[in-house]
Amino acid sequence: YSAFESCTALKSIVIPNSVITIDENAFYDCDNMLTATIGNGVTSIDQKAFYSCDKLTTVNMGSDVRTIGWQAFANCINLEAITLTDNLVTLAERNSVYDNGEQFMGCTSLTDVTIGAKVAEMGSGVFLNCTALKNVTIKNGCALIGKSCFKGCTKLPAVTIPNTVEEIRDEAFSGCVALKNI
Repeated sequence: YSAFESCTALKSIVIPNSVITIDENAFYDCDNMLTATIGNGVTSIDQKAFYSCDKLTTVNMGSDVRTIGWQAFANCINLEAITLTDNLVTLAERNSVYDNGEQFMGCTSLTDVTIGAKVAEMGSGVFLNCTALKNVTIKNGCALIGKSCFKGCTKLPAVTIPNTVEEIRDEAFSGCVALKNI
């Protein structure tokens, strides 16, 4: 818990393959971190693990990440692109009464996102207020797009909703003023 919180001198990190979990608040508020390489052994990135790492631009995610917790990368305002691994299963906090997500909420430089086929559900607010988001790829397999999932993504011009989606919750695309094609 909070292993490296507020270590403001950190510029980059490499998580070795031997690590299985990046614990809650592990790198919370590491203001000067530019890059993070997550080893292939990591299966879980817990809540707020990289919260508010203001200068973080690049995350190289290991192939075995299955779970990204609540607000894990929220407010990483310089994060530009993220490819969620094909092994990723959880973008929702299933143990929460509120089905919280918000994993990338407020990542205002995020332009490109690919969501893998094993992600069955995207929780609430996963990409809330990602105001630069322009390219979203949701692969077949997703059944639920949660409340406010893409709310406030003001530059998102189009989204292809795969035929596996069974439910789109309240305000999922609310405020997406550039959205022209669905």
